[in-house]
Amino acid sequence: MRDRRQSTTRGGTAARPRESMIIVGGGLGGLSTGVYARMNGYRTRIFEMHEIPGGCCTAWDKGDFTFDWCVSWLLGNGPGSEMHQIWMELGALQGKEMRHFDVFNVVRGQDGRKVYFYSDPDRLEAHLLDLSPADARVIRDFCQGLRRFIRCLRVYPFLKPVGLMGPVERTRMMSKFIPYFNVIRKSITVLMRDYSQRFTDPLLTDAFNHILYEKHPNFPVLPFYFQLAAHAGRAAGVPEGGSLGLARSIEDRYRRLGGEISYTPGSRRSWWRTTVPWAYGSATAASTARTSWWRRATGTRPCTSC
Repeated sequence: MRDRRQSTTRGGTAARPRESMIIVGGGLGGLSTGVYARMNGYRTRIFEMHEIPGGCCTAWDKGDFTFDWCVSWLLGNGPGSEMHQIWMELGALQGKEMRHFDVFNVVRGQDGRKVYFYSDPDRLEAHLLDLSPADARVIRDFCQGLRRFIRCLRVYPFLKPVGLMGPVERTRMMSKFIPYFNVIRKSITVLMRDYSQRFTDPLLTDAFNHILYEKHPNFPVLPFYFQLAAHAGRAAGVPEGGSLGLARSIEDRYRRLGGEISYTPGSRRSWWRTTVPWAYGSATAASTARTSWWRRATGTRPCTSC
């Protein structure tokens, strides 16, 4: 479907419909915008300050090691959710092996014991009960909530924002969440730091705060459920090629659709200075560098919203 928005001249007459689009930045947002713009018939060009695509979704090699900067897991990389359709439209996953892991994270306590956060709620429950039988009630409560959230995730609307839905669409969407209302309400109103205090075993109290690797004191229980549920549904694995490979695949899809992209040759060494303001010296200096690059690329000055 094409969206041909018409602009208006000063005299009030309708000008020609817009048929072209300039996109600033070749990160995943810019590349995705370019793909969908081409699918809707726009002529497009992406201007990217770096010499490779991806923005922060990138990786680099140092000796025998690869440092992957972004993708720890990719939501929607497996079928069964609307997000998977988006990745397929962007050309991000075709022909790639997806690597899924039975264990989302392992937390080791100071006493040497380990907590394995299995994606499968049945396996997780059995493991936690073996570690701390005294916490059976809380363990079963958490794992039962996880089971419900796995089913809830299957009806989550990724393709269309709620704000763009009409009254009928919104009512139909909300009706699908009625069976999961309680688990959503409880998990979004209770912080994990408070929920973890229900355990009598200090190992579990600490471990549950580190399910998402780092401790997030202001996170409710809901994002912990969300990540574990996505992994349980094999929809949050790691795609072959990692972060940069993901960006390259979307760039390839964009180019095959006829999109154009302009890079800045030789900018790899200065990527940190021009991308991270504090590494460059100041936000003003970084903004000046971006403006200078834009002038070299287009001969014009970018608007302040860019």
